Amino acid sequence: MKILIINSGELPIPPSDGGAVEGLIDIFVSNKYIQQKYDITIVSKYSEKALIESKKYNCHFEFINTEGFFYKFSKIVRFIINKISPVYLGNAYIQKVKSRLKNKKYDVIIVENSPLYGLVLKHKFSDHIVLHLHNDYLNKNSKFNKQVLAVYDEIFAISKYIKHRIESIEQTNKVKVLYNGVDLKQFKHTPKKIELLKKFNIKKTDFVYICSGRIVPEKGILELIKAFNNVSIQNEILLIVGSPNYGTNKSTTYMEQVLNEASKNKRIKFTGFISHSNIDDVYSIGDFGIIPSKCNEAFGLSAIEFLATGIPIIITNDGALPEIASKQSCIIIDKNNLEKNIEIVLKKVRTFNSEKIVSMKKNAIIHAKKFSKEIYCDNFDKYISKYKV
Repeated sequence: MKILIINSGELPIPPSDGGAVEGLIDIFVSNKYIQQKYDITIVSKYSEKALIESKKYNCHFEFINTEGFFYKFSKIVRFIINKISPVYLGNAYIQKVKSRLKNKKYDVIIVENSPLYGLVLKHKFSDHIVLHLHNDYLNKNSKFNKQVLAVYDEIFAISKYIKHRIESIEQTNKVKVLYNGVDLKQFKHTPKKIELLKKFNIKKTDFVYICSGRIVPEKGILELIKAFNNVSIQNEILLIVGSPNYGTNKSTTYMEQVLNEASKNKRIKFTGFISHSNIDDVYSIGDFGIIPSKCNEAFGLSAIEFLATGIPIIITNDGALPEIASKQSCIIIDKNNLEKNIEIVLKKVRTFNSEKIVSMKKNAIIHAKKFSKEIYCDNFDKYISKYKV
């Protein structure tokens, strides 16, 4: 069975520059059973690192160069045209994909997280086309929503929250929930790594809160830091893992605001960008995870990674986060009046005795097993195997 997977073109696959979507595609296509069962072609943005990494896979790769002058010119022109056109004509990336795949045929096409691409592809390269949706990009307010919904045979939504958002357009039986998965062998409970404690000047007896993800306004990082500054005590550490953009530590105006607020407290520390392959080492030194999102998370992969590592979490009542967490291993706060609510929960955690913390850690590990990469691949396989000719 021949499968074509088309990524959005924002980041490369293999995920040499990070990216949650790219990491999930990687989990699926690197599964040995999946590689044996399917003939997979992946269309991805080109990068030298990704090209080198791709040699290790039993898949075909089609890399699209997005750095040339003509590509960038086409990108600008098509962006303007699509803004004013009554029909979607496609961006520079998907037009390059069409050109590259001319005269090729597949049993099913899987479009990753780019709903509008289906309007360009339709059934040019396959009788079947599926959308794997990772973000809230298809709902009652999105452009061309009914046309997009009509063009796909099925839509795999990464959470019930995203499924409900799609169904706000109209009731349909096309949408299935395909929860994300994590590598439980990578994310597992381990003793605190002494070398990392030394690197970040953290004592073994310190209580470490970890917040992991992009440092952007919608993630609530500034509110978290302000709250921590207001109520933190001597043995508490806040470790911010990540950067403003995937794969880089390039600063932004918001990042400067965050750093300015954090400079008031020596117990707030930053790791900068950490490769996903190494992030579990950093998690090993955490006692509690914090995900203070304000943006209606489509899933919240870091939540499951925390839980798999045996780290209980503090999350907002935002998007899919309450859906994927368990009451036995998390604390849910209202995302409204976020700074004050974080202050309250930080004080609450201090009242927990060691037995309560240990119980939450055990339940975290148990709950995370529901989101293993094996279960994710099995469900993905079950959904697409029906298209075998």
